[in-house]
Amino acid sequence: MKNQNLKRTLRFSLILFVGLLVSLAIHLFLIQKSKENQKVFAMGRIDFKAQTSQENLNGIREYTASINGINNAIYNSQERILVFIYEPKIVDAEMVLRKVKHHSKAVATRYISSETELKSGCPVDLNKFSFIGKAIAFLSSN
Repeated sequence: MKNQNLKRTLRFSLILFVGLLVSLAIHLFLIQKSKENQKVFAMGRIDFKAQTSQENLNGIREYTASINGINNAIYNSQERILVFIYEPKIVDAEMVLRKVKHHSKAVATRYISSETELKSGCPVDLNKFSFIGKAIAFLSSN
């Protein structure tokens, strides 16, 4: 009787283990497959050197937003900068700069972050009261 219960328990455990392993493999396959189809976005910035008219600025923003591969474009007239979100697989920031300069006839340059700016920036909130901040403080103290 004990031997039969042990065999039944082992068989059940093996079936459960194989079932979990198969479901994990299917899950990983589906996740990896969906990542390949995801769109990748990047952010670019163009600085305008000279003040231009408001009509021209609205035209620049609308023109930039109409370029294939541009998701959104925002123009800050006080700072004279154009920020745009684009798909690098379709268009690159240099191409956008060339098209905008050609369309607007404005003096503009692409803003590229310096090494110092890249090192100082962090997308994660690391203040000491956030969960991430507390976790990093705990891990770094040990």
